Amino acid sequence: MKKLELTYLLCVFLCGCAGTPSSPPLTTQKFTTHIGVEVKTENGASIYYEGEFIPNEFIAIPEPVNKIMAGSMFMPTPVYIAGGSLNMKRIAEGWKYYCGKLSESSAALPGLGTIVEDGDCIGIRISIEDNSYEWVVDNSIYKRKTSILTRSMSDREKAQFTPQKLKTAFDEKQFVKINYNGFFGGQLHFTWAQLDSFQLNTQKFVFDFVGKPIVVSIMGKQFEITSADNVAMTYRWIKPN
Repeated sequence: MKKLELTYLLCVFLCGCAGTPSSPPLTTQKFTTHIGVEVKTENGASIYYEGEFIPNEFIAIPEPVNKIMAGSMFMPTPVYIAGGSLNMKRIAEGWKYYCGKLSESSAALPGLGTIVEDGDCIGIRISIEDNSYEWVVDNSIYKRKTSILTRSMSDREKAQFTPQKLKTAFDEKQFVKINYNGFFGGQLHFTWAQLDSFQLNTQKFVFDFVGKPIVVSIMGKQFEITSADNVAMTYRWIKPN
């Protein structure tokens, strides 16, 4: 009997701990382009990118939201979320947190005042495991200890406040990219960067340019630059991979 109970408890422990995602799945992006087609890019832009990352997200709030949450000692806590957008600010304990600007939103107890300060979050959180939605006030910084107020969202609210992905990365796990830094001093400036296993390596590349098309190569990736000024560069890929 004791052996059976021990086996059962071990199974519960392992099953309960395994398989619970703590971060969303990675998006893999491969570089694609049309060989020989002219492309124009502005200073500071990336001309080559391949990697794995968590995309940035936001939730549009078309109009202000007013909610009542159960606060400390179950005291009713009025919460106001301004219209605009909630940006994904962090991923923690299996939840994605979308937070509004504290200067435009509020969580306060009547007669006592605000219960949040800089770094806290008023908005929405979404479970990575089961995609459940909750209104959230994380005022752990104000409280100086873990303190999270939540209220479940209805199916209608869940459908209304769906996250939208941005083209930028919230967190990059690995990448290879080439940034165009600009044309100055009669030279074209680039930065090659590679992130792998949390190790970031970078290298600068500089090419003389006198207004005539030139073919350059950065880490084996070859392209032709046809024109450049202090605002933008025009180029075409010859051998991107």
